[in-house]
Amino acid sequence: MRSIDMKFRAVLFLLALCCCVFADVVATKAAKPPVLDGNLNDECWKNAVSFNAFHINNKGTKATPGQCLFTFDAEYVYVACKTEFPAGKKEVSVTHNHGSIFMDDSFEIMLDHNCTRDFYYHIVVNAKGAVATYTRGQAGIVNQGAWRNDVVQARCKAEETGWSAEVRIPMWALDISAANVRWGFNCARNIIKPDESSSIAEGGAFHNAGSFVVIEGIDVNAAKKFCWKIGECDVDLRSKDDKILASVKVPVSNLADDKRGAIVMFCWTERLFGALFAALVQEGGPVGVLSDGEGEFRKQFVRALAHNAVAFRTDADILAVDARRASKECEADG
Repeated sequence: MRSIDMKFRAVLFLLALCCCVFADVVATKAAKPPVLDGNLNDECWKNAVSFNAFHINNKGTKATPGQCLFTFDAEYVYVACKTEFPAGKKEVSVTHNHGSIFMDDSFEIMLDHNCTRDFYYHIVVNAKGAVATYTRGQAGIVNQGAWRNDVVQARCKAEETGWSAEVRIPMWALDISAANVRWGFNCARNIIKPDESSSIAEGGAFHNAGSFVVIEGIDVNAAKKFCWKIGECDVDLRSKDDKILASVKVPVSNLADDKRGAIVMFCWTERLFGALFAALVQEGGPVGVLSDGEGEFRKQFVRALAHNAVAFRTDADILAVDARRASKECEADG
C-alpha cells in the first residue's frame, strides 16, 4: 500500500512539474523602449519575460548557457538574446551578410502572432547584426519565402565571453488578429565551431509551431491601430487587342476610430491565379494568350492589375498597414 502511495505522489509531482515548465507566460508591456545597441541594460529588460534555458535540438538536454527576453509596447515587439561561448570558443563565427545567415553564430526568432500553431514569421539575426526574414506554414514544415528584411532592426554586441542581440519588430508589419492577445514564440540559437543548435522550446524544437511557448497578455489594441477589414473581391476580366484587362473592386473598412492612410499594393497568391485562370477559360477568354505558357499569362495579368492600382488580399480578413510608410494614401472610413 505504501508503494502505491509513493508512486501516486511521484506521478502528481511530475504532472505539477510539467505544468510549471510548459505553462503559458504573461508578457509585460515596456514603459520605455530599449535603445537598440546590443546592450541589455535597458530598464524594460528587467521586467521582460525571461527564458533562461536552451535545450539541444531534438534531444532536449541542457545546452550552453543563454538567455532570451521578450517585451512589447504599442508599436513594436522587442526580443533580446544573449549567449555564452562554449568551452574553447573565443570569438563569433560569421561569414554571411545576407541569405544563409543561420549558418553563422545566430539567433532565430519565431513569432506565431495569432497563436495558430501553423503560420509564423521567422527572423534570423547573426552575431554581426545581419537580418533575414521568412514566413513559414504548415506548422513550420514549409518555408513560404522571404518576408520583410527592411523593417526588422537588430543590433549586436560581442564580448569576451559571448555576444548579445537586440531585435525590434514593428507591429504594423504583422497580420495581427484584432481580438488575439496570445502568441506562440520560440527562440533558437546556432553556435558554430563547435556546432550546437538549441532552442527554448520543448525538446529543443526549431520549426515546430506546436512546441512554441505561448505568451499571453500582448494587448496592443490591434483593432484600433493596425487592422482593416477586407471584403470579398469582385473581379471582372475582359480582353482587348489580345490583352487581358482586369477590373477589381474590393470594399475596405477601417476598424480604427480615426481616418488614416494605407499602402496600396497587390498581393499575389497561387490560389488567386488559379481562380482567375479558371474564370477566364470558363468565360471564353483569349486562350491564345496562353500560347507562351503560364508565365507570360501571369506577367500580363499582373501588369493589368498593377494598372488598376488596387490593394486586396483574398486569403485573410485583416490587413496590417503602416500609415507612415504609405506610398499611396487612401482614406477609408470605418
